[in-house]
Amino acid sequence: MSHHDVVNVPPSTSTVRGATGSGRCKVPKVVIQQKPYSRKRTHLILFRKHGLRVCTLHTRTLNFTGAATLLDQELQKWNIQLAGLQVRWLGSGETVVGDATFVWSGREDNRHQEGVALAVHRKAMSACVSRTPINERLLCARFKHSCGHLSVVVAYVPTESTNTADKDQFYAQLDAAIADCRKNDLTVVLGDFNAVTGTNRLQGDTVLGPWGSGFPNENSDLFFSFCRGNNLSIDGSWLQRKDIHRFSWTQKEIDHVLSSCGKLVRQCRVHRSFDVVVLLSEEH
Repeated sequence: MSHHDVVNVPPSTSTVRGATGSGRCKVPKVVIQQKPYSRKRTHLILFRKHGLRVCTLHTRTLNFTGAATLLDQELQKWNIQLAGLQVRWLGSGETVVGDATFVWSGREDNRHQEGVALAVHRKAMSACVSRTPINERLLCARFKHSCGHLSVVVAYVPTESTNTADKDQFYAQLDAAIADCRKNDLTVVLGDFNAVTGTNRLQGDTVLGPWGSGFPNENSDLFFSFCRGNNLSIDGSWLQRKDIHRFSWTQKEIDHVLSSCGKLVRQCRVHRSFDVVVLLSEEH
């Protein structure tokens, strides 16, 4: 396990705007800075031939013996460097399993519900600058790459049946997490958004591409407001794919990868072993 410094960030009194425009206070968080960080540290290669493979996985749970080991083996099989997960682990922390480091953020009340994690390949972990567990639905990490920094946010959005106030609160916290990312960072959001894009695209839209899917649900308006408010493109909608490479076991496209520079995305597809796999590269 890597040595790290814990930097406590006091609660901010400023407010942020949620997807519905309501002002809410930022939540207090702890930024964990990886140490040591020297010139010898490996940088992620985003702009070379092979690019960087990232994914979001719709896992029901990893809360049983051997689950993390099996997942690590699958990640190595598919050559995945970064994987956003939904897990049911308690508290927050970092653990090494095989070639992967699992950084997670879960509940503090001993209830095995919700929880998010980021699985990072050992080579990519050497480029990690900091990680920030926010709550059981949000986790952030920052990496040094070949041309600057990469900020990764893992999100687990409340379901359609959740009351509106809780959804607004979550999106306000997600907006705050994006606002904390450095302006010049390449930002990628991985997660289960429980939202369908639909196919009704506005002319010149830079968020939704020409290949959206399905019919919008109750979460779609909040989802689009968040994406447009933070200039994030829905990567899967910009690439034409067969349905078998688009839909997961839910038969809906509700797991998404968002990025602040969609032009870097060379491929985005569903695999039967995984939900969404994205290849970031300068070749597009």
